[in-house]
Amino acid sequence: MESDIEKQVELAVIGEKKALENLVKYIQDRVYKLALRMLAHPEDAEDAAQEILIKVIPHLCSFRKESKFMALVISSGFSSESRNISSEITLMATSRLRLS
Repeated sequence: MESDIEKQVELAVIGEKKALENLVKYIQDRVYKLALRMLAHPEDAEDAAQEILIKVIPHLCSFRKESKFMALVISSGFSSESRNISSEITLMATSRLRLS
């Protein structure tokens, strides 16, 4: 499966739109599920997943085959997003406590 993804990355980098669509479909669900586990709220996880996808796509050309594609996704998106997520979790928890 990973070699199929690597081929899709190669095709997306040279401009194949269908390959890019395939990559987005492959990444989207995985990123959303991870964000949902971190944030525990579907709307927030959707927002975080979208932000991560926006960060990953421009970095496709930097993908090196010696690592797995999802490692690029996680390092591109979650490294900076995790700081934002931590802040969001704190903010959401605080606002929910105020509403109680």
